[in-house]
Amino acid sequence: MMNPKKTNILGASRKRRGMTLAETVVAMLIASIISLAVSGLIYATGISFKQLYSDTRARSTRMIALDQVRFRLSSARIGSVRIKDEGRRIDFSDPNLRGARSMFLFDGESGRLMYDDDIKDSEKPVMVAEGPITLSFKLAEGGTMIVMSMATFSDMKLKHDRTENGSTSIYLRNV
Repeated sequence: MMNPKKTNILGASRKRRGMTLAETVVAMLIASIISLAVSGLIYATGISFKQLYSDTRARSTRMIALDQVRFRLSSARIGSVRIKDEGRRIDFSDPNLRGARSMFLFDGESGRLMYDDDIKDSEKPVMVAEGPITLSFKLAEGGTMIVMSMATFSDMKLKHDRTENGSTSIYLRNV
């Protein structure tokens, strides 16, 4: 008596050695869908992290610039301040430095705020803040107050997505 071959419903032999083309295509499709989902998740996480970091950096740079200017100009005297370069540069006498002429200079292209404690010496100004900010100075209240206007951006190169605008006033000393 002969052993009949074991077959499935379609009559194919149950003993197989691989996957059919249709099974391979379905497996590739499922793997592609999973890969796309994982890639999309990684991309969205990266964008969220970049946005969070950009906003934090903008705020940090803004606070550093504000602190530096407030600290240095807190001793400036009425009448000693000169604003130049369309509000991007401010020269002042600092009595703590024996009356030396000091300067803040903001470079709008690079987003750098530079400080020079004595503009007459040969030393280069030092950078006190750099980042996605823009700022300008102006005199107000008859020369007794400096108004510093600032804006921060989440992307300095494109100068878009302005995150914060603001201004601060620094009163000059009379004595």
